[in-house]
Amino acid sequence: MDTLVGMPRTGRKVLGPAADLVELIGPRGVKCQAIQVHPAFRQHPSLGSSIDSVLGFLEKTGVPGLVDLHQRDRAAGAFVYPTGTVWSVHEVVRKLADQGRVGGIKAGLELCWLIGQILDELGRVGPPQGVYAHGNVSPWRVMLRPDGQALLIGCSVPQPDVLVFLEDETSLPAADALRYCPPERLLGSDEDVSSDVFCLVLVAFELMTGTPVYDGLVADLRHQATRAEGARRLYQIRDRLPESVREVLSRALKYDPDARWQDPAAFVRAVHGLLGAPDVAGPSLIQLMTDIVTLERKARPNEAGNTGAHTPEDLAAMVGGPARSVPSEPPPPEVVAEPEERPRWG
Repeated sequence: MDTLVGMPRTGRKVLGPAADLVELIGPRGVKCQAIQVHPAFRQHPSLGSSIDSVLGFLEKTGVPGLVDLHQRDRAAGAFVYPTGTVWSVHEVVRKLADQGRVGGIKAGLELCWLIGQILDELGRVGPPQGVYAHGNVSPWRVMLRPDGQALLIGCSVPQPDVLVFLEDETSLPAADALRYCPPERLLGSDEDVSSDVFCLVLVAFELMTGTPVYDGLVADLRHQATRAEGARRLYQIRDRLPESVREVLSRALKYDPDARWQDPAAFVRAVHGLLGAPDVAGPSLIQLMTDIVTLERKARPNEAGNTGAHTPEDLAAMVGGPARSVPSEPPPPEVVAEPEERPRWG
């Protein structure tokens, strides 16, 4: 039997920049997602002592929706997370594209709403443990469950290919590695909470529209990402996004971190206020994932899904805390007092 870190592979694998997603069967039959770093980068220093120093936190974060690290094997380049049955946003976007569809504005905003809550909580509990930013929010790290719940994996696992590029600019990363970088990452500057929200909006925009914010040849992508041209791209397609949505997303994509959403809770509230607007169109995440599950069952009629076999307690344990589900209808806007300003993560 083909295994990785002692766990059987299901045969499902999603190729990504510098690392792939490999589905495994973990303890009690729970499906796991393994981030397996490509051999060329497995011994990069960023994957060694820097992760060792925060390993205790990564294995038990206590952040709902941020999946705890179950197992790490540096020789195999593997970071294993017990997620249950999930699809990465990368997979969802491509499955929809095969049908000539896109996720739509509502689903993208719900993604921002859910993952933004995770980033907000991580911003509170992470810094005392030495974790100052998530490190790599991308379509290969944002997961969607059949019930529309959004999860994050890979906390503190960096982009070693980008770090190699900073050491040697002739080693340009793959296009997909550049599409989801804040400018400070490509400039070798410190990242803060606004960097994670920046990346989240890049992912959500692609779910909404079916196309990435940055596109073109690798050299062009490098310049677009380094100059943070996302806000300009949103303006160019202003006919496809309501002005209120464009304003919230554009603020997240500013070049200057001080001009962005420095408080993820404020970003979450702003997104929350948009979800009930009449011009926010498209299916919800629950509806979207219902369609994805239906497609999977038609493609593989003899394979039963495994999430239904788990109790609510099992599912909660998989994600490190109580499950958050996306509501079937948009949550009503609420008025919340502005919190006191918090310092940056790093």
